[in-house]
Amino acid sequence: MQFLQVGGLVMLLACFKALRLENMKVSPYALREGVLHDLLGRLEQRDPRDKTVTAFMARYSVDQEQVNRVRRVALKACDKIADGMFLRPIHRELLAWAADLHETGLSVSHSQYQAHSGYLVENSDMAGFSRQEQQFLAALVRQHRRGVPRDFANQLPARMHEPLRMTLFCLRFACILCRTRDDSSIPSFKLSGTNNMLTVNFADDWKVNHPLTMTDLEQESKDLRAIKLQFRVIRPEPEDHHET
Repeated sequence: MQFLQVGGLVMLLACFKALRLENMKVSPYALREGVLHDLLGRLEQRDPRDKTVTAFMARYSVDQEQVNRVRRVALKACDKIADGMFLRPIHRELLAWAADLHETGLSVSHSQYQAHSGYLVENSDMAGFSRQEQQFLAALVRQHRRGVPRDFANQLPARMHEPLRMTLFCLRFACILCRTRDDSSIPSFKLSGTNNMLTVNFADDWKVNHPLTMTDLEQESKDLRAIKLQFRVIRPEPEDHHET
């Protein structure tokens, strides 16, 4: 340990001499790979993570119109439940990037493409992202469709499990509403939630005219039980029939 301290002191003195420094202040930041580039970008309102995601999307020929739809709906859902579910701005940012990246696996194969998306995000060099942020993104894109395993969040520390669970709901919900890849079929919706229960409602005419999407939402209600989320989809009101 003493040898390390002496070596560090020698390097520090050399820096002072070469840069003609007279004093220094203690910084709360660690000089890890990429952190200086990251901090400079954020100070200038230019987040390097945006550049990384944009390059990733171009590399894997992502359908820009579709991911924009999914991003828009996912963020709208997030904004409706954020206060009740204690989601912070960073979780919203990660959700947006996950929406941008969730279809990257289609460049590998249409079969189980969500697994390919998760692999690409988790194992690629993504400048600006911390390892935990990258694992968070990978978990979101890997589980954005089909069943969710109970251990889907195990790679992350416990403090990140709840934000991951709620942002995952938002992404999955958005993917269902955008299933036709057409702006005209995306409905407005009312979404509320507290604790482990979420409720969504749509206009009755939309529910009647989109039975396949309603079926997908009801299946989603069943799938989310695996991660202890109760998701209630309000069915259309039955029409009254009066004798004449």
